[in-house]
Amino acid sequence: MNLVGVTTGTVGVGTVTGTLVFIPNPALILAAFSTTIQGATAPLTAATLATGLAVGLTGLTYLGTSAGVGLGTDISRVASVNTPLLAQTLRTTHTSMCLPQGGTGALVPGYYEALAGAISSIILTGQTLPPTGVVAPSGPLGPSASVGVSTSIPV
Repeated sequence: MNLVGVTTGTVGVGTVTGTLVFIPNPALILAAFSTTIQGATAPLTAATLATGLAVGLTGLTYLGTSAGVGLGTDISRVASVNTPLLAQTLRTTHTSMCLPQGGTGALVPGYYEALAGAISSIILTGQTLPPTGVVAPSGPLGPSASVGVSTSIPV
């Protein structure tokens, strides 16, 4: 997961920190399920997954750098998620948990990819929880106001 943001404050170079909030949107989950995960319980599963992910992920902190601003505020959002890696991790973990019980994991084609896409859709709603986005100096500060960009990762 990578974040990008906009920083405002005093010109310079800085370190950004902040806390993320995530939006529980079941419609995003249902769209990711597409035709792979269906049935009467799909909407309930989507609502439960969306709420669980948003509640569980909210409060995640991030750390990164600011170019152009050395002291001020940061507003960031999640810009990318490695969905294929998440799908592979889900497949490997689930299969390894099923093997001792005589199982093989999910048999539905595309199940792990649909689940990873659903999880990624909620992760992509992540954004800075105001006013937690802060830019602290990591070098000399200039005499004027500035707007810059930040790049961060969760910590």
